[in-house]
Amino acid sequence: MIDTSNASDVAFSDSSKTSSSVEKVKLVNLDLCNSKEATINVQDISSFDSVIYFINVNLGTEITVNIRGNPTTGYSQQMIIKPDNSIIKVADAEPSYVPDSHPDGMVGYGGNYIFKFLAVGPGSTVSTIEYARYFERPPKCVFKTEIQFKVTDLPCKEIIKE
Repeated sequence: MIDTSNASDVAFSDSSKTSSSVEKVKLVNLDLCNSKEATINVQDISSFDSVIYFINVNLGTEITVNIRGNPTTGYSQQMIIKPDNSIIKVADAEPSYVPDSHPDGMVGYGGNYIFKFLAVGPGSTVSTIEYARYFERPPKCVFKTEIQFKVTDLPCKEIIKE
């Protein structure tokens, strides 16, 4: 598990919104180039409009992204932008969903949406996952998780020099 508690919180002005709107973005920079498996746990996304992960991995690294969610609210996680599949392969077209433990008969509990990726070629690519009520046109409230992948076949020491 990766600790992202020291991530940077940034506020951006968005010209497409009203003049008083500010987008709250959390930035997380992760160097995972010594791992063959990496798990990113995205916790409470509702505190921000967007969370952006910048991750460095080696070829062959399996990346699991767990994102909290609660489908009983009408919200769901969907991959809106898929990464370049010559760099990062997406394991499944749809994420799996694992509900939290809960007493029998309890309703309204959340869980984790699980997205799996595999680093297959060197280069950089992006994936965007959105949490929204997709039956609303347009969705009134959208939370974004963006993952910017950098895949290398170089040793970690070489990445740091770049």
